[in-house]
Amino acid sequence: MSKTNIQILGEEKDKIYRLNRRLDALTELLEKVNNGTLSVEVKDIDILTNSLKNDIELCKARIQKWWNIIIKKYNLPRDKKFMVYFEEGEITIR
Repeated sequence: MSKTNIQILGEEKDKIYRLNRRLDALTELLEKVNNGTLSVEVKDIDILTNSLKNDIELCKARIQKWWNIIIKKYNLPRDKKFMVYFEEGEITIR
């Protein structure tokens, strides 16, 4: 059950949306590399795998930074879980 809805700015919503889409794409690409279903030939699979893992970690760090800024800006409790509803531009505290 949601307790609180916080309306966020369009730019804030757009940024976290892009970050989440990037993380999803990187994760999906890494899965394809790992399970051998990538439809292109790669010369050095280890370099690609390491690069994807690094990019995923950087993206997760950027997402966490976004959350830290939002939590501070909207004075949200740090011990709660949140969900972003992109279409509505809302954060729900669960």
